[in-house]
Amino acid sequence: MRDVEQTIRGVNGTMAIEGMPLTDEDKNRLRSILCGEISYEAAIL
Repeated sequence: MRDVEQTIRGVNGTMAIEGMPLTDEDKNRLRSILCGEISYEAAIL
């Protein structure tokens, strides 16, 4: 789980630099994808 949280922090940092930080909903969606609970395709529908 540590790698998942580290990945989310990295993505959030990159997005924040561009002025688009992740919302809590975005972070939860990423967490679900990275943990294999849902597919990317299911997440964007």
